Amino acid sequence: MGIAYRMPASLIEWLYRILSVVLLMTAPVFGRITYTLSFEDRAEHYVTVDLEVDGLRGREYQDFRMAVWTPGSYLIREFSRNVVDLTARGAIRELPVTKVNKNTWRVELNRQRRIFIRYKVYAFQPDHRASFVDDDGAMINGANVFVYPDGMESQESLVVINKPRSWGQVTSALPWVGGRSPVFRAASYDVLVDSPIMMGNHTVLDFEVSGVSHRYAISGEGNYDPDRLLTDTGKIIQEIHDIFGSVPYQDYTIFLQLRDKRCGGLEHLNSTHLITSRWTFSSEETYQRYLRLVAHEVFHAYNGKRIRPESLGPFDYDRENYTPLLWMVEGFTSYYDRLLLRRADLLMVEDYLDQLAGSIKELESTPGRHRQTLQQASFDAWIKHYRPDENSPGTTISYYTKGSLVALALDLTIRAATDGGRGLDDVFRLLWQDYLATRGNYSYENFRAACDSVARRPLDDVFQYVTTTAEMDWQPVLEPFGLMLVRGYISPGDTARAYYGFRTREEDGRLVITRIDHDTPATRAGLSVHDELISIDNYRLLGASAERILASRSQDKAATLVVNRDGIMSTFTIRPTPPPYDMVSIVKVEPPTEQQERLYTGWLQVPWE
Repeated sequence: MGIAYRMPASLIEWLYRILSVVLLMTAPVFGRITYTLSFEDRAEHYVTVDLEVDGLRGREYQDFRMAVWTPGSYLIREFSRNVVDLTARGAIRELPVTKVNKNTWRVELNRQRRIFIRYKVYAFQPDHRASFVDDDGAMINGANVFVYPDGMESQESLVVINKPRSWGQVTSALPWVGGRSPVFRAASYDVLVDSPIMMGNHTVLDFEVSGVSHRYAISGEGNYDPDRLLTDTGKIIQEIHDIFGSVPYQDYTIFLQLRDKRCGGLEHLNSTHLITSRWTFSSEETYQRYLRLVAHEVFHAYNGKRIRPESLGPFDYDRENYTPLLWMVEGFTSYYDRLLLRRADLLMVEDYLDQLAGSIKELESTPGRHRQTLQQASFDAWIKHYRPDENSPGTTISYYTKGSLVALALDLTIRAATDGGRGLDDVFRLLWQDYLATRGNYSYENFRAACDSVARRPLDDVFQYVTTTAEMDWQPVLEPFGLMLVRGYISPGDTARAYYGFRTREEDGRLVITRIDHDTPATRAGLSVHDELISIDNYRLLGASAERILASRSQDKAATLVVNRDGIMSTFTIRPTPPPYDMVSIVKVEPPTEQQERLYTGWLQVPWE
């Protein structure tokens, strides 16, 4: 199990572990792989990697590759750009090394069966998908540090940590073997890159859920309350375990880096790596967002890391791994990250419904929903989701947002179809049991069949929102629960506001268009992103008054707009229209029927009040 590196309590246990390391390091195992990490150049943010590979037979050369992406983050990140000074040697002399492509080094073996590779990796990106090294410690994410011998991805490897004396401890999700220097074992390259390592003088907080060891490894100063953090995190994880009925790991580590402003998280097999502001815990709103992040990433231990689509494991680290099912991996997890807080009594019902309404508004404010399906958004994540530009809102959707709304619709539709007897939990339990029986990945057809089976009827009315751009109809979804969707305006006076269809940002005192929605007054007038707005109807558009002046123009009446486009002044005629709604809420219908009240209570686990 992954634990903080500490002296074992028993001398006998300590000697046993030393002996096991010696045996592992000397046994003539075919293809034995050992990585040693050291940090002599930590002030310059380098980690030095010494890689020993033994048991190479019957080949002229051996290729070594660096992953180009990391699982859970669907973007080619070109990690090899940070590798420097790669050399190779045999027992006596250096071996020739040739770079054969962007992430592959070829070593001529010259009949050597045991070779040593040394290289350095620049690691100074405080990000949950990257690695970071400085004088105070290190956070290692394997995909961007460990090159691997091509063809040996399924082989076991050891990781030896040579840390500075000033770094008090090492924590990893990898099983600890022992030794004077910490030594960890990875069952395969997949496991190696899926198991972060934290080094330094971080805080380790141990807690237990479902009889299983969990821990926080917290790097950085922050204003968190340890007791509250462990209690609330434990409640969330218990809710997750209760859904599936068993625990998928022997222990679990939450690596938490507290920094000034950054926020994000990445799931791993038996751990998660989170980054959040050190001041996150100062308000209920920001603390609740953090707990949602915890719920999201821990839920991935089931949905994504074990229950996973075809093509997402075993991974090809050389190129994109395409799937049309990220809406299920990420979107359904996003649905549960809020619902878990509600079940753990960490989120009030009113706030929960407001957040669901906010997601509906977000989707309905995205013109791209008319152009891109959920399946397309998932497949194109590699080139679109992580690379947004000014054209993205009109052509793409978030598979997180719409996926979470499809999960909501599916959960409520199943509950209504079975009179509250079943729900989305039962779908996940079915998928989990199938995984435990087969250890296989699922297809879209498998997932559809599981949902239809739980609902005891075909769910075409919901799955059309996955395969087409049909507008989501919330009335039949919410009505059985005594709820309805209301669209309107935050302020009654907003209905008289002029609407143009563009969004702006002030840049060095200039009012610049940053987004234009499809089929709006702005597109009909011929405006473009990057146009600087100068005046409208001879009124100068500057500073705080600009928004007020634009909003005051008459609806459906032509206005004259002067813009600066690439240094040339141009005049356009624009006819603003009434604005689209800016508020969505989910409200109760009074009085509820007996069935509505029962379904509502079963879903939200609170009585109708």
